[in-house]
Order: sequence, then structure tokens, then C-alpha cells
Amino acid sequence: MLVTHLITCKTVVLVVEGSNRLIVNSLQPGNANQHWRYNKQRKTIDNEANPNKVLDVVGASTEKGAGVCAWDHSGADNQHWKIEPV
Repeated sequence: MLVTHLITCKTVVLVVEGSNRLIVNSLQPGNANQHWRYNKQRKTIDNEANPNKVLDVVGASTEKGAGVCAWDHSGADNQHWKIEPV
């Protein structure tokens, strides 16, 4: 089962802008570009407006501070995420 969540920080959310760029924007209820789902089968975080766009670590970097973007799903390891309780 896919569950949709907003990735928020106070009153702003993570949004796909253009084809691959992630930006922080003000919350706009009902805007599917601001909705993200954890896909347990693929281990990806999918954008609701375009499920083929997933969160991706830029350049498959393993360095601290690496960028994250929205990218077409490829199944690569840099697109696999795990949700853990803290």
C-alpha cells in the first residue's frame, strides 16, 4: 500500500520544479507536485504528480552534503531509500 506524505519544514514543502530540480516552496494544499509516496516494493520516494520521478542522490554520491534531486526512476541504488522510526 502506498501512503502519501508531505516532506515539510515548518510552513514549506519539498517540490519538483521543472523536470528534475527540487525546491522548497510554500505549502499549496492539493498540489500533487508537493506530495511524495514511499514505494515499499521499489524502495523509492515517488512524486505523486509524476510517479516516475523519484528522489535521487545526485551522481550516486556517498559524500556528506550530497545533493538530492528528482530524477526518472532507474532502479539504481542512489534512488533506494529506507524509512526508519527515530
